[in-house]
Amino acid sequence: MKKNYKIAVIIPTYSDYIAETIKAVASALKSKFSNKEVIAVDDGSEKGIQLRLSKILKKSFPNVVLELSAKNQGFAATCNIGAEIAIRNNADILFFLNNDAVIKEDCIGLMVKEFIDEKVAIVGPKIYLGNTDILNSVGGYFDKRTLLKKEYGSGEKDNGQFDKKREVEFVMGSAFMVSVPVFRELGGFDECFYMYTEETDFCYRTIKAGHKVIYQPEAIVWHGHAKTFGKTKNKVMYYHIRNGIYLSKKNGNVWNVIRTIIYFHMTHLKAIFKFFVKSLIVFFMAISDGLRGKMGKRENKFLNL
Repeated sequence: MKKNYKIAVIIPTYSDYIAETIKAVASALKSKFSNKEVIAVDDGSEKGIQLRLSKILKKSFPNVVLELSAKNQGFAATCNIGAEIAIRNNADILFFLNNDAVIKEDCIGLMVKEFIDEKVAIVGPKIYLGNTDILNSVGGYFDKRTLLKKEYGSGEKDNGQFDKKREVEFVMGSAFMVSVPVFRELGGFDECFYMYTEETDFCYRTIKAGHKVIYQPEAIVWHGHAKTFGKTKNKVMYYHIRNGIYLSKKNGNVWNVIRTIIYFHMTHLKAIFKFFVKSLIVFFMAISDGLRGKMGKRENKFLNL
């Protein structure tokens, strides 16, 4: 194990959630792990928002690197932009942290120790939902029929049932640590996803390439969960379905795709009937776009309902 890893904490942000971003930055800077750089990347927010964020960071945290994108490119692309900056600045390990998440002071150090095993490529912490004892993510595995992720314990109260470190197949992207060599080997996050599923795809490709994914329960993160984009239900449904189908198509076979479509029919029937025509349009649009590979940001009036 290298004795003095340099860690880059990359915090993507978008829209008027400056207070949350500042809390995420502050928690990263309070980390006991000393050899680190914090990089915040704004994904094309309005100029006024970018200006306010820039002023606050320069005044309160002058050593934080801030990158302001001219246009909205999506979560995956924003993470890749931060990674490029980190790699240019000689980072050894990348720690992607959502702007609505905060970390415990020893979190980074505990996660970094796992890289003593050269086969370890990704490490994920125990993630709580907000300031509660409800588990948001403790890792997961891939459903072999669909290639979609399945989470261990998500939504459960933490009673110590996931306190053992173990090898998993998936960890959540809201607090996602990866070695630079593997990140470069796999070409970073697939920007086609725009938002959602990019870390699922990356974990799948990581395991397929022969590397390990580790869940480290002593490392703690509190996640506000999906605040940044202010998403509507139809928009959330669209990206989950479209990206899930694209994931299966990209990494699997025709049977994986068929089973994924069946799975989404079964799991989203309630939402479709509740909102009826509008959600039905979004549902089939997502399936169609996923099958055709129509990826990236999607503009449609029904997504904002």
